[in-house]
Amino acid sequence: MARARTSPGVDYNALVKLLKKLGDEKHSVVANEMGVTPSQLDMMTFHRARVEAGIVDEAPATAKSVRRLRDTEKCRWEEIAARTDLGVTAVKNLYEEAGGDSSEYVGRGRNWNGVEEDTPKRSTTKRSSAKASQSAPAKRGASKRSSAKASSTKRSSKKASAAPTRARTRAQRAARDKGNPS
Repeated sequence: MARARTSPGVDYNALVKLLKKLGDEKHSVVANEMGVTPSQLDMMTFHRARVEAGIVDEAPATAKSVRRLRDTEKCRWEEIAARTDLGVTAVKNLYEEAGGDSSEYVGRGRNWNGVEEDTPKRSTTKRSSAKASQSAPAKRGASKRSSAKASSTKRSSKKASAAPTRARTRAQRAARDKGNPS
């Protein structure tokens, strides 16, 4: 079997030896035992070492075998590639040739069936029920500015027709202090 490319920090022979000792352990556990982070031990190297250690059996490089590994055993693409001694792209092509959908996800964190959930997502911002029923403003902070303008016009008796805006720059503050309306 062809050996996988390894990163400089991973000794392939030591990895195979460790897998023979530990048995069928998770990728992150094996990486920690090797003294590297899981990102430094790529999945292809890990799965090829598992095959060489005898934890998983080799499989024939046929479309039927690839489909069985993916659909029945729920194997990752890297594991199927390691077991058939092919590349990931070649394995995906064989899988599609056998009638499988290679865009399907096998793993945790997603809905495998592609069915959307009916449960509503929780909002990350706190809103009162009265505000939640109103329509959202077109621009960010627009409602805050309009309410600030409305309240400032009530308080201000000088300029009832034009609501004053907050002076944001040094030039605006100087113009405001001079009484210049620009």
